[in-house]
Amino acid sequence: MRRARRAAASIRVFRKSPRTTPGPLGDALARWIDGHSLVAGMDDESALLDVALSPAPGLERIHRAQPTGDGWNSTSQRLRIRAGLCCESDVDSVAAEIVGLLGNGRTPREALAVFAKRHVISVEPFLPGLPAALAKLLGMGVLTPG
Repeated sequence: MRRARRAAASIRVFRKSPRTTPGPLGDALARWIDGHSLVAGMDDESALLDVALSPAPGLERIHRAQPTGDGWNSTSQRLRIRAGLCCESDVDSVAAEIVGLLGNGRTPREALAVFAKRHVISVEPFLPGLPAALAKLLGMGVLTPG
């Protein structure tokens, strides 16, 4: 005959609660789900180039640079959301510029055209990698549909 085992405690006590963030978490979560749903519903990520996207509310760009004696040398670019679903990610300067050009119904393809015109360059080198970058930024909640 076997002895009965004691049931494991089903209640856990947390002595220290996790850090909370200011802002409406529900809205941020809804935007995050919308972004994931948009990417999941596409057969080809390149279709993201023609969808109006906007930066998430509370998004900020952090540009770090070090003095060189001849000016400033850029060391990093980060995009950070400080409210709702907080996140932070290193990005290159092109991605940071394109995110800043999105909104007001502008598509990434249109934002890339504005970027290329400002810098007097062709859009062609950026087109192959842009859809994957957009999908990643949508997945993080940095960009939202609309």
